[in-house]
Amino acid sequence: MMNFFRSFFFLLIIAIASCKTDVDINAPHKDVSIVYGILDPNDTIHYIKINKSFAGQADVKDMAKVRDSSEYNSKDLVVEIMEIGGLNRKFTLKDTLLKNKEFGYFYGPESILYYFKTSQPLNNSDGVSYSLKIRNNSLNKEISATTKLVKPFIIESPGPTAEKKISFADDKGLLNFPTKVKWRSATYARRYDIKMVFNYFEINSNGDTIIPKPIEWISKGIKSGSANGNESMEAEFTGLEFYSKIMNEIPDDADVKRLAYSLDFYIYAAGEDFSTYIEVTEPSKGLVQDKPEYSNLKNAFGIFSSRSNQKVLNKGLSAGTARFLKVSEYTRSKNFIKYYNFAGTTQYFEILSN
Repeated sequence: MMNFFRSFFFLLIIAIASCKTDVDINAPHKDVSIVYGILDPNDTIHYIKINKSFAGQADVKDMAKVRDSSEYNSKDLVVEIMEIGGLNRKFTLKDTLLKNKEFGYFYGPESILYYFKTSQPLNNSDGVSYSLKIRNNSLNKEISATTKLVKPFIIESPGPTAEKKISFADDKGLLNFPTKVKWRSATYARRYDIKMVFNYFEINSNGDTIIPKPIEWISKGIKSGSANGNESMEAEFTGLEFYSKIMNEIPDDADVKRLAYSLDFYIYAAGEDFSTYIEVTEPSKGLVQDKPEYSNLKNAFGIFSSRSNQKVLNKGLSAGTARFLKVSEYTRSKNFIKYYNFAGTTQYFEILSN
């Protein structure tokens, strides 16, 4: 969640800075608020980031390093989120200090976030929405926005059944068909990121078992035709991608033996406003660099929207997939010796060369 806010805030600043090409540096400064919040019904703590633009005669790089340039005094702000429909709950947000913000162009490592906790999940039922109101008492200014929450959706493949394993290869080598992740689109969502994660263990020369960082594959920006939901969607991961990634990311080490454990699959769904905002603020790939501004906030720039996710964990590798880890030109130097069996009583099987 914190990494999401850091990267998203930087993207937001770049987008706003690039929208205006004609700037009168001698004009009176106008307060411009920058707000973003993405509600997720799967979370129990929800954050809103509130900042402001700045102007002055000093070097912009120096001004960016001053905290007051981009942050309001939290005592001046009243931040509330109202549930419209359902239980009609009201949440008054508190401020908290993030102390591990990465150093960069703007002030750090501290940063103010506004948050609220929920003992019951946010309500993504039909007819329920959430309204954000930010009152700046020192400026007599109010910011507002409303969003509906992304509704639950279904992952159709791979399923949770342990007996059905993931196959990227068989005894003859790489399979010609990819592994497909299939799902039904969510109501109120338009954009999906799909992540596949390979988990494995290492045993060093002392016999110690180590859990290294998992390897991740991500397919980004897969869009549904509408936000109405129940649309058939899919993403693909090929065997060549799988073994090439392992080859490039796992170092060769003759003193380390490795155990293949599992594959996890995650699907992240972005609300329709969030999806539009990402599209508008993404770097342009063509010759035309100017893009239209987009914000669904009144009296501020930014985004107030929602997201959700579904996951399928602990999918085992097929025997052919594990064998190819051991014998293929891509990964035979990685010393994979066993793979985990989720379906039977035996936990680990030796990987056979033939």
